[in-house]
Amino acid sequence: MGDDVSNGPDTEDTLTVDMEPEGQDRQNGENKKEVDHAGKLVSLDDLNRKVIHKIVRSVSVIVMTIDSLSKHSDLPQQIISRFNDIEEEANSLGEMAHKLMGFVGLRRPKHTQVDIKENINRALRPIEQIIKSRSIKVTREFPDDLPPVWADKNQLQRVFSNILTNALEAMTSGGRLTLTAREIQKDENKFVELRIEDWGAGIAREHMDKIFDPFYTTKTDPDCLGLGLAVCKEIIESHEGSISVISRRGQGATFTLHLLVMEAGERVKKVMVVDDDINYCKTLRDFLSSKGHQVVVVFSGDEAIELYKEYRPHVVVMDMQMPGRNGLETLLEIKAFDPEAVVIMATASTDNRLRTRAKESGIVAYLEKPFNPEELELLLRGLM
Repeated sequence: MGDDVSNGPDTEDTLTVDMEPEGQDRQNGENKKEVDHAGKLVSLDDLNRKVIHKIVRSVSVIVMTIDSLSKHSDLPQQIISRFNDIEEEANSLGEMAHKLMGFVGLRRPKHTQVDIKENINRALRPIEQIIKSRSIKVTREFPDDLPPVWADKNQLQRVFSNILTNALEAMTSGGRLTLTAREIQKDENKFVELRIEDWGAGIAREHMDKIFDPFYTTKTDPDCLGLGLAVCKEIIESHEGSISVISRRGQGATFTLHLLVMEAGERVKKVMVVDDDINYCKTLRDFLSSKGHQVVVVFSGDEAIELYKEYRPHVVVMDMQMPGRNGLETLLEIKAFDPEAVVIMATASTDNRLRTRAKESGIVAYLEKPFNPEELELLLRGLM
């Protein structure tokens, strides 16, 4: 179920979450402070995971113990009834804990070329019967030349599904659901603007600035944690986009999303691959060269720093864990020399702390080995 909010007075309010790419002109000292701060945030996230896992384990023990005790035939019916109540509450707590794990464990997006129209249609299919049963008219207005966006198709579908579910919950007696998309220019980037408009009763003023907050909900269902729109916000932020909502009483709500366009323009020409695995470097060099890129390879962080100053590549594809100067240290040195350096981390490390530090230090993407080289090629094209 989605995490929508109740209807309210006759108002028009707008809440916008707009995440722009981090500035490339920060000083090296500021980089270090933000990396340290990011490390603390990741530690907090790890703590949250451990606490939730502890809750799940404890609930499992409670449920198993109650189940075992309730099988004693000599227990009074009143005690058995109380055991059943405890078991029901424990199961409810366990279900909430699993939902929380889905929120704090939201994985990083795997960017690829995504067709908005196709993704929306997928999100609509599971709710088609509800739409028909409530006599809701769905209108889709997408131009034929709408460009693809650079996104994780599964995470994007999760966003669409949540907003569409909320819209249906606001239209119990029929109405109209309108979905429109167009390409827009915003600063130096092109975006697809998607608008999802329902004819529900709208959102109350006092809820407008809280609807994207985790755990905020006005629903009476005890199983509703208020995480749906919070997850939508988290996903859109991870895609460097924006999400906003406008609502009027009696005229429903309109969610507007901006998503980066996947442009098929000029390809990156100069790429530097940095990795201590010689065979990996050669294989990646041959693949990228076959796609028309000029590629140089180096096998250490020190070499990368020196060659960067001379070669000035458009993009650096770098391993995180290397002997001597590691990828993060090399990244900071390159950024100190050229704050606008475009760096992609490609590593087999699953350490979330390293990922967060690299992101806070200014990388544009993080690829997890082993990855399909076509994924890297799409990313390089998108960067142009």
